[in-house]
Parts: sequence; C-alpha cells; structure tokens
Amino acid sequence: MTSGPPTTGLPWDEAPYPVLAADPRAHLVFVNEAARRVFPRALPGAALTDVVPAWLAAAHARQVADTVPAGRPASGAHGPALGQVGEESYEAHPTVRDDGTVVWWLVDDTDHRLAREALRTAEERTAFLVRSSNL
Repeated sequence: MTSGPPTTGLPWDEAPYPVLAADPRAHLVFVNEAARRVFPRALPGAALTDVVPAWLAAAHARQVADTVPAGRPASGAHGPALGQVGEESYEAHPTVRDDGTVVWWLVDDTDHRLAREALRTAEERTAFLVRSSNL
C-alpha cells in the first residue's frame, strides 16, 4: 500500500485497463484515460454513485466499510466485484491505499462471461436431452 492521494504521472495513467480511484467518501480522485472511455462522466471530484454502475458503487461502499483504520482491509475483505457496463462485463479489483482511497482496476471479462453462459446453456440442453431420452 502507498500513501497520499493518487495523482497524474503515475503508472496507472497509461494503463491499458480502466483505473478509478475513489476516496472513503466515494468521490473520485483519479480516473485514467481508459476509464474515461468506459465512464465518460467520471471526473475527479464526481460522486462515484453519479458516474459508475450501482454494482461498482456498492462494491466501493463494502470495501470502505471493511477497511480498518490505517487503510488496511479487514480480514475477509472482498475479492473482485463483477458487473456489466452496457454489453461489456468487468471484474473490478480493489487496491486500498494507506489514506483509505480505493483504486479500482477494471478487467474486461466479457469473453469469459459469454463462454460461461454458452457452457451453462449446453449443460442445460444436455440435461434436458438425457431426461427426455429416459421417458
């Protein structure tokens, strides 16, 4: 973990993945270019609940609630949050900084979600065919 608020000029500025940082009050303090493409209204100072989907704002609230003083996640802290933005699926991985700011690293999970859905459909179809053939 590092201290101090995220600023420009840091490695995540040019990260190919969307990166957002929000303070414990759920106000954005950093948004990289990739995140601005996904969340066009996301600007430093904006309330997280006004610019990201409810699943990500709720994950931030849970993460902040489970963070003890000194910015360290409590035991049993949450893993990545999962949700959709339009047609795309994302995993949002939190990193808690010493000042309580949570940096969210978003990874596009769309292909994995579609593969899981196709597998689930194939399994359901197979189960139906097995049941039907036993009649």
